[in-house]
Amino acid sequence: MSFYKYLITLFLFSTVALVATSDILADGIIHSLKSQLTSSEVLISYKLRGAMNEQTRASIDSGELTEFDYEVRLVEEHRFWFNRTVGNVRLSTSVKLDTLTKQYQLLRKIDYKVVETKTTARIGDVEEWLTSIENLHIAERSRLSNSKAYSLQVRAHLRS
Repeated sequence: MSFYKYLITLFLFSTVALVATSDILADGIIHSLKSQLTSSEVLISYKLRGAMNEQTRASIDSGELTEFDYEVRLVEEHRFWFNRTVGNVRLSTSVKLDTLTKQYQLLRKIDYKVVETKTTARIGDVEEWLTSIENLHIAERSRLSNSKAYSLQVRAHLRS
């Protein structure tokens, strides 16, 4: 069954507020948003386009810890009442260059728990790690109703 049957209204909150603490400011937009409804869960995939600019790359190459934080929410919309959050995930992807070995240390956290680590020497792998999210679990399928409208909200922040 198609996920879109359950998500009558799909709204992407892509006011991407990429905020940096050092002098880096990157603009980006969430695109290629895809959702998948499995027999037990709701998964989403998306990409952040335009955030990997020269300043962000320079920060990464200097060995500074650079993080992309994403807040993803699946909301059940109500016309005459408050909306209800069905799923909420905080995802953090980060990179730190080991300037001695020239290896990028990659880290991914979901809801503040480390779920994956990786080491690479390729900047292309780093860019994909930071900006491409695949099959992120957002909610259990049992929390959805056929007769409700839902919106998907994704917000990204850059911390460096």
